Amino acid sequence: MKAWVFLGTINSKLDRYGDAENALKRAEQLSPGDTHCKLLLAKVYYDQGRCQNALPYMEQLIAGGSNEIPLLYAAARCAVATAQPEKACVWLQQLLRYVPNDEPTLHLRDSLSCQ
Repeated sequence: MKAWVFLGTINSKLDRYGDAENALKRAEQLSPGDTHCKLLLAKVYYDQGRCQNALPYMEQLIAGGSNEIPLLYAAARCAVATAQPEKACVWLQQLLRYVPNDEPTLHLRDSLSCQ
């Protein structure tokens, strides 16, 4: 399983997203609960602008307790891209607990009129 994750990571860094996705999907089949694999798949999809594919992985990670700042921001942006502003607002508010004065986060939150 680790070899597939490694292969997916290398391909992702080389912008060979199709190969990265294939390797990471294989790793996911071998270890369906692996959060690192889910994070890498989400990143591969996000980097390609495929928010429809990235968002389910992001949601699983966040629901599982992941509070990584880049993940929360990417999830919020994907929620906006997929017409889910309510989810975006929740994640932006969560993100602002960790980085309260982050300008891009504040700007996105304000553009959505989050409460």
